[in-house]
Amino acid sequence: MTNDQVEMRRGFLLMPFREDLEPIREIIVAAGRDSGVAIERADDIFRPGVVVEQILEAIDTAAVVVALCTGRNANVFFEMGWAWRIHDPILVAATTDDLPFDIQHLRAVIYGHDDHPNQSIETLHSRLTSAINEALASPKMPRGRRLSEPPRQRTRASVKARLIDKGQHNYAIEINNNGNVDLNEVTLELPEDAVNWHVATDMFTSYPIMVLQAGQFERAAAMVSAGGPISIHATVRGKTPDGEEVTHTDLLTIL
Repeated sequence: MTNDQVEMRRGFLLMPFREDLEPIREIIVAAGRDSGVAIERADDIFRPGVVVEQILEAIDTAAVVVALCTGRNANVFFEMGWAWRIHDPILVAATTDDLPFDIQHLRAVIYGHDDHPNQSIETLHSRLTSAINEALASPKMPRGRRLSEPPRQRTRASVKARLIDKGQHNYAIEINNNGNVDLNEVTLELPEDAVNWHVATDMFTSYPIMVLQAGQFERAAAMVSAGGPISIHATVRGKTPDGEEVTHTDLLTIL
C-alpha cells in the first residue's frame, strides 16, 4: 500500500439476486466507497467452502451491514436476523411496505417515492453515505452471548402411579419417576378399605424400592377381586437424595 492509498474497510450487502435491483446495488456500493467501505455481496466471495457459513462469517466480520429489503426476500431477512446480533443493519427499501411489521419501527432508507426528496432515488446516494458514516461511528452492540457452560436444569422431583389393564382381569401397577432426580425408598400405599386390591410388591426389584432413577419405572402385578371399591386413591412416597419427601396421590380405577 502506498502513502496515497487508504485502506478500505469491508461492508456486506444482503440482497436478492434480481437484475432489476442492480442499479440500487450500484448506488449502495458507490456510497460505501465514498465512506471508505468496500461493500461486497455473497457472490463476491470466491474462496472454496460452504456458502451459508461464509455469508454468516462475512456478516460477523463486516464493519457495516446493509440490507436491501425490497421484495421481502426470505434469505435477506434470515441473514439480517443473524446480523442484528452485533450490528444495526442499514435497511434500504423501495417503500415501507417492504418492511414486515417486526422491523417497521426501525430506521430505513426509502428510495421509491420520487415526489418526496427524502425518499427518492435521486437522494439515495447521499442518504446512504450519511447512514454508513453513522454506522461506522457507532460501536458494535452485541445483543446475545454464548454461555460458558450449559444452563443448569432445574431440579424437579415427581412420582406417580397408574393402573395398567392387561386384559382378562389382569392388571399391573406402575410406579413412574417422571421427575429429573432419583428417588429413594419408594413405597405404594393403598387406602384401608381397598381390601380387594392386592399388589405383588415382591415383583419390584426391592420393596421399598431403594432407588428409582429419574425417568424410570417399575411394575408389579395387581389383582382386584369383588367385594370392594373399584376406584381407589393410591399414594406413592419417596425421598430425594437430599432427604426431601415426595408424595403423590393418583386415582386408580377398574373399568
